Amino acid sequence: MNRLQSDLFGRERAGASQSGGKRVPISSVRLTVEQTAIVDAARGGEALAVEAGAGSGKTTTCAAVARMMGRRCGILVVYNAMAAKTTSGKLTGTGCEARTLHSIAYRSALAEPFKRGGRLNMALPARAAAEAAGLTRWLAFDARGECPLSPTAQGYLLKDWVGNFCHSADEALGPRHFPWGTLRDYATGWLNTATAHCAPDERPEKQRELLAKAASDFGRLLEGAAQRLWEKMSGPGEFPSNHDIYLKLYVMSRPRAAWDYVLLDEAQDANPLALEFFKLAGEQGCQTIAVGDSHQQLYAWRGAVDAMRQIDSHRRLALTQSFRFGPAVADVANRVLALGGSAFRITGAGGPSTVSVAVDAPTAVICRTNGAAIGIALELAEEGRSPALCLERAAMLSEIDALERFESTGRSAARRYCAFRSFNELRESVEAGDMPDVKILLKLAAEHGYDGTRAIISEMAVGKNQAAIDSSGRDVVCLTTHAAKGLEFRRVLLADDFGPKPNEKKGETEAAWRARLADAQEDLNVFYVAVTRAQDALGVGESPLARLVTGRPVLDRPERSAAPIDLESEGECDPAGLGRGG
Repeated sequence: MNRLQSDLFGRERAGASQSGGKRVPISSVRLTVEQTAIVDAARGGEALAVEAGAGSGKTTTCAAVARMMGRRCGILVVYNAMAAKTTSGKLTGTGCEARTLHSIAYRSALAEPFKRGGRLNMALPARAAAEAAGLTRWLAFDARGECPLSPTAQGYLLKDWVGNFCHSADEALGPRHFPWGTLRDYATGWLNTATAHCAPDERPEKQRELLAKAASDFGRLLEGAAQRLWEKMSGPGEFPSNHDIYLKLYVMSRPRAAWDYVLLDEAQDANPLALEFFKLAGEQGCQTIAVGDSHQQLYAWRGAVDAMRQIDSHRRLALTQSFRFGPAVADVANRVLALGGSAFRITGAGGPSTVSVAVDAPTAVICRTNGAAIGIALELAEEGRSPALCLERAAMLSEIDALERFESTGRSAARRYCAFRSFNELRESVEAGDMPDVKILLKLAAEHGYDGTRAIISEMAVGKNQAAIDSSGRDVVCLTTHAAKGLEFRRVLLADDFGPKPNEKKGETEAAWRARLADAQEDLNVFYVAVTRAQDALGVGESPLARLVTGRPVLDRPERSAAPIDLESEGECDPAGLGRGG
């Protein structure tokens, strides 16, 4: 790794190992008092739930627990294969393995039929899924036949319906697994047309009513088809399947737990099926330890249930010292926690850190959306920087290909476009403010052609894993909060697209906007994760949340400044003063 890459993505900093108070030696690693308390509780055989703040040494603590357990058989259930790979080395010499839940199920007898004939490697096009389930006709959203839903779009609904069932702990597929989010994406054009006559302040509520009725109607019409698709994907034969299918069958078979203890990592984003596996292990006598951070939950929208809040029987301990950043960044993070009504606080035990509105020469720009990340990367390139986009190159090129095909043929089978009846209808939706990332791609295509757009994106997109980013050689990376989860950067600038945003057109006051934060936990979690990626310097930007937590008027946006923010002098140093509605 060269010096520039070390600055961008450094993991160890001078002085970090000496800060944070008293340490207690265990084996070759010096642990904090908090970490030692967790290891001692695990030694006593207790079931634990560990709330681990950002950068607080969660993996180190899990490894210390495994070392204490010696050669006892254990499993550390991690979120993805990359996490399993990076964590495995820290468990060398213990009886513990780092594995994903899918890899555990893959070794079971239940997975064997799915390995035959390449079923797991077969693509199941949405149109083929619909046909297999007996759907061949277009379905309308209402009696007027407006904006009918194509068989291809129905196929995506069915696939997502089966996916939701697979992520649940339920024994049977039913209406509760209907993919509301997918239908909402497909209903955008219809909802806009159906509520065009409504006053602006009445439109959102009317659209919610229409969407609820449409979901009920489609759910009733398509439930049998969803059941048929599940039976084909989970049954014998050669019909295409996927890894979620055999995992669902494995957990619901209530397998015998073969371990003495089970550690569940990233427990805040566990789905109901993973939580069911965890509970089943405990019921069979395994010691169970969940480790996570409820304030970093980012996937509630796709079914995550936050196991940290679901296991009341476990003794609760905490890791509150962050070795990623110093007190200044921790202060901002704690203000965000206070906004969400949380009593949890973290201490900045890393090297010195500064907080300002902007950061000169950031090494990472973190955004709420892919659209903002792409737009900022293009701006930085024009300024002479060498930006990387934390996006999968192949996926982005496929997106551009789908746009080009749609424009040239007027039809599309792609997930994001199949519900549009024409390319012009897509353009209208984009201009109305939907799909900001598509808006940027269309703008690039208009200026450079589709081949030029592919060349630009191919040059910038370096992938989402740490190794790809580290080896890119770029001087700044642009990425979303979801992509930044688990990463850290020296100098972080936050984009201005973090929500929720005040409705200034309707004259919403700052006090009214603050009151709305009570229902904006997902936005607060996203912002908290973004803030806590910074090591040395944090530029909070000009989003409403950034202005609030740094003591600035939310609706007054003066020119940016890179000068440090003196949080205490703003009269807002007590995070409790920024509680809900405060």
